[in-house]
Amino acid sequence: MRGTSEPPKGSPRPSGRGGGQNGRLYIFGSYLKGGYIAASDVDVLLEVPDNVDRLQVLHEARRLVKNRRIELHVLNHSDAEEFKKIIKEYKEIR
Repeated sequence: MRGTSEPPKGSPRPSGRGGGQNGRLYIFGSYLKGGYIAASDVDVLLEVPDNVDRLQVLHEARRLVKNRRIELHVLNHSDAEEFKKIIKEYKEIR
């Protein structure tokens, strides 16, 4: 797995290009930094609009994403902005 820049098969993908009602999708953590090993998970942040029920989105995403190595974090926009300040390194997946 080392050396690839594409998320593993089964990773969630945004349905639209950057933002809007579909939200935004980011990768962060060891996979982004290149410090992952075979047993590492892939940290993914799904940012949804503030008026969207993030827990409902998480439930639906977990139903659709069968790969349990994908560590999915679903946050509303305002919480995601604070989260991105903490993690500092992230990349939007388009």
